[in-house]
Parts: sequence; structure tokens; C-alpha cells
Amino acid sequence: MGSDYSSAASRLIDILAEIGEVIPDDAVWIEHYGRFSSYGFPDDEGYILIPLHRGVDGVSDDIREHRELPPQEAIEILEGLPTSTVEEDVVKVGLEGIKYW
Repeated sequence: MGSDYSSAASRLIDILAEIGEVIPDDAVWIEHYGRFSSYGFPDDEGYILIPLHRGVDGVSDDIREHRELPPQEAIEILEGLPTSTVEEDVVKVGLEGIKYW
């Protein structure tokens, strides 16, 4: 939805590497969007699967490979993985009380 997924993924991978976490090479980005994520989005929630490609220059993605995920498929991919809401993550990093949208 107009975001720079590969730059965000590169930065996340760098941060996790600093604390000794390794992201598998076949990792994908799943964008979860809806009214909660930005002003002007539709009321319906949706998911986009974004394959990530790693190279010597970092992470890249190809918009031609992005695809909408049916909600059930997104749930199946995420099943068993640790997930949290934006609100929970904001509290974890100490930014509660800050308006972030």
C-alpha cells in the first residue's frame, strides 16, 4: 500500500542481528492493513504477502510478486508464530501515550 517494505525489512533484520536473532532466508513480509493502520483505509482488513529477496545490497521486493492473501490463508501462515498487536508492541518499547496515528 505504498510502503517501502524492503527498507523496513532490512532495518528489522539488522536490529535483530544485533541481538543475536537470525531471520530465515525464506522469510516473507505480511502486511496487515485496515482502518486501524492509517487514515483513509477501508473499513475491511486485508493482508498482502510480500516475498523478500536478499542480496549483497540488502533486502529487496518486487511489487509484481505482492499478492492479496485471503484472511484464512494469512491466519494459517501466522498460526503458531508469536504475534502481537500494535498496541502491545508500543507498550513493549515504552511508547505508550504517544499518538502514532
